[in-house]
Amino acid sequence: MQLKKQTNIRHALALATCATLHGTPQAAEVVEGNRWQVDSAFLYYGEQDRVDVYEPAIFASKQLNESETLTMRGVFDVMTGATPNGAVPSTVSQTFTSPSGNAYTVAPNESPTMDFDDQRAAIGLDWEKSTDRLVKRTISGDLSAEGDYSSIGGSLSYAFDSEDRMRTFAIGAGLNYDLVNPNGGKPTELSLMSSYVPSGRALHSTAGRNAEFSSREDDDEGGEGDDFSLFQGERKITASLLLGVTQVLSRQSLVQFNYTRSQSDGYLNDPYKLVSLVDSSGTPVDALFEKRPDTRGGNALFTRLVYHLPKDVVHLSYRYYWDDWGITSHTGDIAYRFELSNGGYLQPHLRYYQQTGADFYHSALLDTDPLPDYASADYRLAEMQSTTVGLKL
Repeated sequence: MQLKKQTNIRHALALATCATLHGTPQAAEVVEGNRWQVDSAFLYYGEQDRVDVYEPAIFASKQLNESETLTMRGVFDVMTGATPNGAVPSTVSQTFTSPSGNAYTVAPNESPTMDFDDQRAAIGLDWEKSTDRLVKRTISGDLSAEGDYSSIGGSLSYAFDSEDRMRTFAIGAGLNYDLVNPNGGKPTELSLMSSYVPSGRALHSTAGRNAEFSSREDDDEGGEGDDFSLFQGERKITASLLLGVTQVLSRQSLVQFNYTRSQSDGYLNDPYKLVSLVDSSGTPVDALFEKRPDTRGGNALFTRLVYHLPKDVVHLSYRYYWDDWGITSHTGDIAYRFELSNGGYLQPHLRYYQQTGADFYHSALLDTDPLPDYASADYRLAEMQSTTVGLKL
């Protein structure tokens, strides 16, 4: 069974890979003729009884002339394991049906998860050019594809230095066009899982509701997700804007402030997530496919302080995020870089994250209540706190 992998893990992996490539490449080779510098990295990520990810990546850059640099990026990742489907545990076995018609059973008192197997290939290109002594322009493009999701995007940014080079202003804009191509076709929002059969035909509800719910928004021969296409699927468009300033405070320190605005429109559901319907005792009797708003506007304020001690370096950062889904979050981060005598360094790292839940997050819905306009039980939209501790050598 191939299911959509979790977006937050994908983004974390992408960030981790970029950090690896830019910070501590594991292999480097300079080709003297063309002066290409090639870095490579391999990332493994694992969660006990959940997710395993294997991701090789390559990063190549070339100084075209004194004012231009070309950078190419490539990533391929393989992801397998299990992910929570949003339903609540039950004292008896539960059987779930995916949009593609595949059924899977969860044992009593276990958190319902679904297996998945996915691969993704992504390439990117950056062209950086200094238009004059104080202005730098960067044009970027990215393309990625996997079994049920494809994305193409681009961005343009400028950095303006002050005459004394003590201050840099940044402005950038980006646009992404994504296509979601669920395996088995897009499920009808807030439709009953019990109306699904392997052929995709709709049946009458068995959860005490009088309405008949359509199980799929495609024909009986299979939806758009049955055959992968880079140019078909449910559309999602995301535009973003960044404004920032970096100020050198002294020979030992600098501070950075950024504001980011993003706006997403289109298909924002996770087609594989469910919301349990429970009776008055809390026992699951059925499940619904989730429904999220088709727009999302987000804002982020970010600040970072870097201070160079006589030998070591301290990094402090804070990020505040809020959006029109009702989510606000705080992220605090501290890293201390110990310089070693052999030219290397040791860097312990601590991050704390706290988030409120989305307005439409529901761990479950009562089967006697009217359906809300929107509902999701995706734990990534729930109230949460997390702490990350790391060490880098």
